[in-house]
Amino acid sequence: MRHARRFPANVAPTSGYCRAHDACIITRKNVNFLVPSKSSRLSRKSFLTLLRSAGAPVTSSQLQRWTHRGWVSPPTIKGRGRGRGVEATYSGRAVLECYFLAHFLTQTRWSLEEAGWYVWVLGLGDTERIRRLLLDRLQAQRALGLAMARSGRGRRRVEQALEAVVRSRPLRGVRAVLGPEPTLRAVRLITKLRAGLPVPEFQDLTEEQREDLRDAFAQEVWNGLRNALPQHSLPDTPPIDGLPTPDEVPHLLTTELDPTPLVRAVKQWKAPWLRGICSEAQYLLEELGTLFGRRDLLPPEGFLEYVRTQLDRARRPEWEALRKSRGWTSPPPPPLWRWSAFARVFAHTSNRLGGPDDRAS
Repeated sequence: MRHARRFPANVAPTSGYCRAHDACIITRKNVNFLVPSKSSRLSRKSFLTLLRSAGAPVTSSQLQRWTHRGWVSPPTIKGRGRGRGVEATYSGRAVLECYFLAHFLTQTRWSLEEAGWYVWVLGLGDTERIRRLLLDRLQAQRALGLAMARSGRGRRRVEQALEAVVRSRPLRGVRAVLGPEPTLRAVRLITKLRAGLPVPEFQDLTEEQREDLRDAFAQEVWNGLRNALPQHSLPDTPPIDGLPTPDEVPHLLTTELDPTPLVRAVKQWKAPWLRGICSEAQYLLEELGTLFGRRDLLPPEGFLEYVRTQLDRARRPEWEALRKSRGWTSPPPPPLWRWSAFARVFAHTSNRLGGPDDRAS
């Protein structure tokens, strides 16, 4: 504990543009949190005591479960000698992972996987665990679309789920523009597109129906932007000049929703690449947030959107120019190693916790 530093109080990044701005408070006021140096190891009892004193009480069973599921760095197991059993000791990195997980879970209604995602965005966690999380999400999209193509009980369950989505509050604006039945048809189309399936139904849509579909979803996105930025006087409707033409809608939705290139990239890209792309996207999100006086953490859907832009060959010169303009020869560090609020966590020499890529391979 000799090289420990006090943990910063009043740090409150948020969950990203698809969640409420204040949904992701990750520290409490006046937190007296000391992080052990990289060379220090904590016994399980000392580890849990430290978290409790930091305002993030974690039980032994929670720690075991989070470690087993890959969201907390595993302990080092050493034998105490013949007949004396073994001892598990934890690193300072595990302290931070557990601390942020506990705060995300207690202050939001997220699942463990969602909380683990934002711990990774901060610069901690295991990139291989994140790879599995993203692939599971993309495969779930495919499975849902494939179930729609089959007959039987599974198809009926999917239809019931889609009907529930249509009746949900988030699609209230779309229903107001299209009506219930056209909204259900649009949700079916998008579900198939997100599964990478062909959608011949597009050919049956008239130009007016394509325009209505475009306008409904564009208005819904615009309403979300207006709600997220109440301090700015945005018009009631999005600028029509920035919208695709009705004839462009089928191709645009097909290329922007097909999960196949994302699955390939997430599977094949090396762990440092995934980490670097996340850090770069997070940095650009923060730049955008400064225009509106907010700081968000990158959500999974935002990360996948950014990955998709990197796969577009036509945009490579644009991204190369952007990186050159910022002087990036490598991706920027993640928030935990970059935000001034976290500077006191680390000693200048020995307490770097291995950096953001310590568990990347």
